[in-house]
Parts: sequence; C-alpha cells; structure tokens
Amino acid sequence: TPMVYVPSDYVWDNPVFHVTEISETKLVVVAENPGCYWQMIFKARDIKAPAVTFDGQDVASGFAELSLSKDQVIPVVGVNFEEAWIDPDFFEVVDASNLKFLAESGDYRVSWDGKWFKVVPMYNGEKATYSNGGAIWVIGDGGGKPTVDNPIGWATGEAPLPFAKIGENTYRITLAMKGEGGSIKLFEQPDWGNDDTGERVWLTNRYNSFNGNGFFKLNETSGNIETDSAEAGYYTFTVVDNGGGAIDMEVKKLAQKPSELDPTAATNLWKGGYTVTYWFA
Repeated sequence: TPMVYVPSDYVWDNPVFHVTEISETKLVVVAENPGCYWQMIFKARDIKAPAVTFDGQDVASGFAELSLSKDQVIPVVGVNFEEAWIDPDFFEVVDASNLKFLAESGDYRVSWDGKWFKVVPMYNGEKATYSNGGAIWVIGDGGGKPTVDNPIGWATGEAPLPFAKIGENTYRITLAMKGEGGSIKLFEQPDWGNDDTGERVWLTNRYNSFNGNGFFKLNETSGNIETDSAEAGYYTFTVVDNGGGAIDMEVKKLAQKPSELDPTAATNLWKGGYTVTYWFA
C-alpha cells in the first residue's frame, strides 16, 4: 500500500524507513531521503486506550483519593508525558513513568481527563476549604487549564480550580489566560458559602498587596483580577497568606508553555542543528 506522502522520487526507488517509535497504538517512521528526511506518524483505529493508573490507582474512569507527600515520587502508567500537559504547580517529571509531587503533604483527589491530571485538595472526604484545610480556589472566565479552551467558568461546585499549597503559607496556580476580556476571582471554598460571621468574605477582599506586574489589575470593588496589558499565555499567580485575613499576590508570565518540549533535550532528534534547503515541484 502506498504511503500517504513521500518527499521525493528517491523514496519510491529506495523504500527504506527507520522505525523510531512503535507501540500497540502508534507507529512512527522516518523515510530515508537525503536532504529531506520525512517523519510519518500512524495511529491505530479502534484500539481501546490503555488504562491510566496513578500510584497504582485507576484514574481514567473516575478518580482516586490518596494521601500524598511533598516530593513523593509517584509511578504513572498509561500516560505519555511528552503528549500530556503536566501541571507545573503539582508535578515535576522525573522520568518517562514517574512524577514528583510538589504540593504540601495531605489528602488529594486525582483524576485524568485524557490530557492532564487534575488534583483537588480534600479534608475528611470533602473538598477542602480555606477554613478547614487551608485551601484557596479560583473561579472565573479569564482562563483555565490546560488551555483557555477549557475555561474555569463562573459555575460553582465543579468549576473552581484549587491553588497548589507549595509551602506553609504559600500557594500557586498556573493558568492559561485569555489575555483580553474576562476575569478571575479567589474563593475560600469550591462553592458558594459563608464564613464564620455569616457574611460572604472572599479572599479577594482581603488583599494586603497585589502585584500584577502590569499584566493584571485588581478591581478593588468586586475583588476580581482583570486584564491590564496581558497577552494570551500562561501566568503564575502566587499567594502568600499573612494571617489575620491578609494576603499578598504576585503575577508572573511564563516564558513558555509548561512542559513544552525542550529543543535541546536528548529526545529532540534534530538538536545537533541542520541546514534548511528548499525544493519545489
């Protein structure tokens, strides 16, 4: 059967292909064609996706509730880290089958949606709140994870995303922000609720300082974080809890997409450099 495409007549006369990757669901070959090596990726049809396990628990068909420790190395099966979005707030890639957990030790709910691991802090079997588990949440239509195509939204319950608690009083979340229009806001819980005084007092009304670095500004009336001069991209929002209801926040723009392939990495077949030439027919 002819290939879908060949870069030149040379391949017809010298049909040599180097297999660079092979599995039950994918075949990657490179046509040996001097001056224009051509990579082709074939994906199998009607093949059931492999099960995804996180620390030995199935997280593809539902979720797993686990006690995780800071810096714990967690075995993962069924996920290609180079194709997945690895949440930089909660994880760091150790190798092809292990992730290191970056958040503080505690109980968490972990699920897999086909693109990334979603982590939710838990307390006594329920989603943690600021008052019981020191959790901070974000809601809004200004961004999302892993891309802006999956926005957080304003619906409470399932919509809000949690910050990762990366230190005793420090929290961080990395979001893909639209950059123009929309806003986000911090919550003390994943749903509407009241504090101990019976009045709704969201964390965004408790700012001691806000440094949006010119990208975002704080609406002091609504407590919403709104676009100032931010372009679409990935931003980290870091919160320091000063106690007594006062928080500081700083926003920084990431230089590149989290977990983006490194051009200098050993997995890049072309890292040695090459000369670009042109051919037309």
